[in-house]
Amino acid sequence: MQLQRFCLRSTVWRKPYAAGYLGANPETGFFSPLMLQIAAELRQAVPGLLGGHHLSYWWSFVCQHQRPGTDVHADQSDVSLNFWITPDSANLEPGTGGLDVWDVAAPADWTFEDYNVGSRDIHAFLRQEGARQTSFAYAENRALLFRGTIFHQTAAMRFAEGFENRRRNVTMLFRRTRS
Repeated sequence: MQLQRFCLRSTVWRKPYAAGYLGANPETGFFSPLMLQIAAELRQAVPGLLGGHHLSYWWSFVCQHQRPGTDVHADQSDVSLNFWITPDSANLEPGTGGLDVWDVAAPADWTFEDYNVGSRDIHAFLRQEGARQTSFAYAENRALLFRGTIFHQTAAMRFAEGFENRRRNVTMLFRRTRS
């Protein structure tokens, strides 16, 4: 609830994307002690998965009404956390609006641009690999924790009008701590 209030009252939504959503990151002021608390508590809750990892980066996106969110991509992380904070009442099509995830990771020799830009090549690669897609429905306070290098995208969505009803997600990237 505190993070939801922070996002609604904040003026950090400064990076427009062509697909029609706005981004916020630490450089534009998207910082709250809650982010660090979430990371610390998550590492304590799942030490077998995140015990040797540190929070390396985070951001949030707020989507325009009836516009697509992020296109298919992979994250530059060992583990990614994606969670949603807009109230369920804003989702006009319950069971949709979450995240589509494929069971295939970006090849190790692909660059950041290769797995973040150029969805045509990514889709061709996914077809070639026989990748299977799973859709996870949107739900307020639902979180998905997954291997960051697997391909994923914002699922089709339809949310109510009004700034407070826009679909908001927070993404946190975790990397292995190197010694």
